[in-house]
Amino acid sequence: MVTPLYIFRHSIASTASPATGSSSHKVRPSPLGSRPSSRSLVFGLGASITNVDGIITGAKLPSGRQILRCMLYNCDAQLHAKRPGLNGALSRFEGAKVVLEQVRPFYGKANIPMVSDWRACDKIVALVDANNKLRRIPQARCSKELIRNPEDVAFLASMKGDRVATFGAFDAKLQSKVKRRQEREAGAAARQARFTKEQQEMTVTSSMAVLESESDEASDADETAAPPAENTPSRERKKTGTTAFIPPDILSRPSLVSLATRLKITPMQQAAFTRGLIAESGGNSANISTSYATADRSRRQVLEAISEEHHKQWTPPPMCTLHWDSKLTPMLSNVHQLEERLTVLVGDAERLKLLGVPAYTKGTDEACGTIIARLTCKLLQEWCCADQVVNMAFDTTASNTGHLTAACIAIQLSLGRPLLWSGCRHHIGEVLLSHIFTDLKVETSRSPEVTLFTRLRDNWNLVPHEYSGPLSCYIPGDAEPPFLGKLHAELTMCAAGVLDYKRGDYREFVQLCLVYLGAAGAAQTPVTFQRPGALHKARWMAKLLYTLKLALMEQHIVLLPQGTITTRQQVLKIRAFANFITHIYATWWLTCDTAVDAAWNDLTLYHHLYAYKSVDKGIAASAIKAMERHLWYLTGEMLPLTLFSTKVPVGERRALADAILEHKPADLPLRAPQLCFGTGFGKPKFPALSPTTSLADLANPDCWFGMHQLHVDPAFLSLEVEDWATSAAFQAGAVNVRAITVVNDCAERGVKLTSAARSEQHLQNVLQAVEHDRSKQPNLRCCKCKLNTDQD
Repeated sequence: MVTPLYIFRHSIASTASPATGSSSHKVRPSPLGSRPSSRSLVFGLGASITNVDGIITGAKLPSGRQILRCMLYNCDAQLHAKRPGLNGALSRFEGAKVVLEQVRPFYGKANIPMVSDWRACDKIVALVDANNKLRRIPQARCSKELIRNPEDVAFLASMKGDRVATFGAFDAKLQSKVKRRQEREAGAAARQARFTKEQQEMTVTSSMAVLESESDEASDADETAAPPAENTPSRERKKTGTTAFIPPDILSRPSLVSLATRLKITPMQQAAFTRGLIAESGGNSANISTSYATADRSRRQVLEAISEEHHKQWTPPPMCTLHWDSKLTPMLSNVHQLEERLTVLVGDAERLKLLGVPAYTKGTDEACGTIIARLTCKLLQEWCCADQVVNMAFDTTASNTGHLTAACIAIQLSLGRPLLWSGCRHHIGEVLLSHIFTDLKVETSRSPEVTLFTRLRDNWNLVPHEYSGPLSCYIPGDAEPPFLGKLHAELTMCAAGVLDYKRGDYREFVQLCLVYLGAAGAAQTPVTFQRPGALHKARWMAKLLYTLKLALMEQHIVLLPQGTITTRQQVLKIRAFANFITHIYATWWLTCDTAVDAAWNDLTLYHHLYAYKSVDKGIAASAIKAMERHLWYLTGEMLPLTLFSTKVPVGERRALADAILEHKPADLPLRAPQLCFGTGFGKPKFPALSPTTSLADLANPDCWFGMHQLHVDPAFLSLEVEDWATSAAFQAGAVNVRAITVVNDCAERGVKLTSAARSEQHLQNVLQAVEHDRSKQPNLRCCKCKLNTDQD
């Protein structure tokens, strides 16, 4: 075992030195070949050597005296001769080996490294010679540098004097550290061996290497042959390159055209990049058509072909939800002027299809809802999917949900049949949050941006961004209602289930909620706050993120001059808003995008808001007032979706099924809702809620319209809830119900590429090609993502 030189010497030298005495004493060396008299004394070692000295005992590191006496015992011929089976004395080196085997366990227990066996035996022999010659052994001066454990250094120092310290109980923690260190060393050795073997077997297979100069090859070989550092977790492999054939019409390949369009690479940039790639690879760009005109012309032709082929191949799902949203964008002919563009999509929970993004002009004699309906139905007819649409998902604005000329009514009139009304769940949450924020009067300015958040952004460098200590988290009061603790636990459990797949602002919001509530693990983890971004009042996520940041950084913000970021009145309002967000709003928002759970989540939210009056009456009243205007999923036509929710208790589902059977109309099927404004195409009437309202209380005849619209067979309603899963009617209905989408975020992303087009038809082709490329390659950041070079 190879170990440092000084360790063994220190313990022997320091403990043996007192026994040697001063240089003024006259000392008679003790012989190694003759047996001392039984009455004589060995100088510096006390009484004569006996059989007891043959074994080193104790709970301390062996002293120089013990080692010398044991060595003299093993080297004494007459004492050895008295023991049966032994003839004569051991040699000096063999005796040192015997002594070393007795010393080794003591240093192992103390976790003090030792030198090699040969070196240790040589030191023992030298110790005997030094004792005979009365010479001190020089002390080494590097023990503290090689022994890194302070406890080991202190123990060794105590052994040099009176040896006060003793061995304690078995140190399991230290053994675990030693074991891990040995595993790391073994792993490093294995990696080193594997790397050496791979270097010997590696051969250059790429034709790209031929183009490199001999000097470059030599330098690369030198760099690659050098083994990695012992502590480096990964090794650098030699990059051999690849051989590729670049066709002359590379700029016309559909996969590359779709990718370049998706990444907003202009034809000029694509042509220049292709020329540079060919030249750098040693090819002749003159053999490839890489001009700007070729790139532009081929892109237009290929995009049109992709759009037409994709149009022919697409098949609408049997249960479609219609999505639409409008947005002001720069005109294609004049970027300094704006125009309205309508994004229209259809699809189910698994896949969505962008039908188009037509432009229209507002302010004409034609109502806005009528314009939206005309453009939407035109696209539905072009894509042959009008008959598959059973549901509408929309933002709950006046232009969509009005009683007379809104888009929802106009679309149904154009199709000639009623549809289900599904207000966007995220938009409902945005309206609820904005209503509370306004009623709290946290921000009273009329600026397009929230002034409070603007001050936070402008003074961001005045507050710490990283925290490893305590933050201004939520602290429960003595009079806190018990239901808040339950809500706290529900959010923690819900956040743990969604944190892995949430991204961007949504993930940051979940993390801030956990930190604010002091969830287990989150409070001890260092927190890094991201710099504020968009602060516009229309960006509802800003109210969530920046309010929680202000609340968590409160103890640092109050140290700044008054009004730098927050005022004294705003601090209390921010804290109240943060409490509402984390206890009431967050759990609902994290689970709001599931259609089958929508009714149960909304009813539960209403009950929580009513109970929250005991905590903050103003916030609860404001939230209830806003929610009562958006009970889209508590209407009779949407209530049957709750039958397929596993989140709803069995008793509630059984009671709801019985209530639906009680309201069974005489004439079936029910092809239009009964409880709505105006004709059968009107807006559904919202129910009146109370703190004791249950799902069964909301059932009405319109439940049968919803079941007819979703093709749900009511045969399973008479069965026990436990038997529903085995019912064929329930299984078929579950497939249709779970295809319904209740969020409209997809419609907001459809007009981001309009600036890359120059004509209306070109724009529509661009959108179709980009959508097709996204379906094939959802994540371009994945390093294993491969381009599909096949012709579409």
